[in-house]
Amino acid sequence: MPTYVVSNGLVAHYRAGRAKVWRFGNTNAASSVNQGFSDYKLVSKFTLTQSALVSKLTAYISNDGSSHQATYAKALIYSDNAGVPYTRLAVGPAVSVSDGATIAWVDLPLSSPVRLTPGTYWIGLTCPAGTSDGFIYRRDTGQPANSSVYENGTYTNPESPFDNSKGMQWESTTYACYATFSDDLPGNNTDPTSTWKDLAGSNDGTLTNFGWTTSTGWAGSGTPADPYRVVFAGTDDAVSAGDWSVGEDKTYSYEVWFKSVSGVSGYLIADVSSVNSGSRDVTYIQLNGTTLVCGITDESYNNANITSAGVTCNDGNWHHAVHTCDGSNLNIYIDGVSRATPVSIAGVSGSIVQDQSSIGYKRGQGTSDFFIGSVAAARVYNRALSAAEVAQNYAAGVNGDTLPDRSSLIVFGIA
Repeated sequence: MPTYVVSNGLVAHYRAGRAKVWRFGNTNAASSVNQGFSDYKLVSKFTLTQSALVSKLTAYISNDGSSHQATYAKALIYSDNAGVPYTRLAVGPAVSVSDGATIAWVDLPLSSPVRLTPGTYWIGLTCPAGTSDGFIYRRDTGQPANSSVYENGTYTNPESPFDNSKGMQWESTTYACYATFSDDLPGNNTDPTSTWKDLAGSNDGTLTNFGWTTSTGWAGSGTPADPYRVVFAGTDDAVSAGDWSVGEDKTYSYEVWFKSVSGVSGYLIADVSSVNSGSRDVTYIQLNGTTLVCGITDESYNNANITSAGVTCNDGNWHHAVHTCDGSNLNIYIDGVSRATPVSIAGVSGSIVQDQSSIGYKRGQGTSDFFIGSVAAARVYNRALSAAEVAQNYAAGVNGDTLPDRSSLIVFGIA
């Protein structure tokens, strides 16, 4: 399947139903090697700073082949009690590590997801008796005292509490093991999710004046025909999205997946100056009846705009809109195709200062500028996408997002 062009120039990325991915633990492919022990539990202490629904751990492990058989590992999560692992919160099914398997990150799923609140936890693994002679795991040395602990236990049913009567061995290391989790999907109207995460940066969107229903709030089931989306009623509901400021050097791209049946003018996406109340220093995509209008206005009211042709934009179907400015010309693409002759911005010679970014309206304007319809995704780039990149993004579809985890990675370290 085609993938989105996300690694070059992406400043902000909003996708309804696509959560920000986080990792909790030690993601370093540690160099220090240690041998597994039969029926031992091995866990490291980490601090989690936000709520998390965890469904798997990932560990950097191998099987050197000396046992001439497969070995196994299970994920473990324990609570903390005064600096010691205590209650077992989660355990996973056995995962086979084949004979001779080289070192690699191996997913260790949990038997059922566990929701963790902010706090200190011990995460790691256990391996069975008789098959762990060749089991190798990695760890980072030189960590604070008592960062990790291992002790004999019962692989088939790891103890809870941890059972420190079996001779815990403390280490100044952290095992190469982490949990992956994400924000709740797709957004909640019952306990309203008022933040639309920026998957590429720090400009999270804030939903204001929504009624928290599927007519003005979050909607969708995640299928191609019914994608996760934010639904705008066109009254005063809108998303304020920080400060992209990509229009200031007149080189940018706005990209939106949207659907509307309204003939009323409304802004899909815009960036303005708070000083000039949305009338100057503006870059935008606007639905204007059946067409889209995109434009740029500098601080001296010099402006240029471009209007789409050849496609009806308010027909109740999903459309992919991209507006680009390469420093010389404006362009507009709908559904992967350029829909107008490029328009010069030579007359837009003044400076542009922006600090108010938004989805679903243009800040500082009246109620006629609020969008009526749905937005499934919006992206902002600090460069002009090429025609080939626009076509590639459109071909990937409204649910075709493959943004790498690395762009939104936050690792929480040891306590």
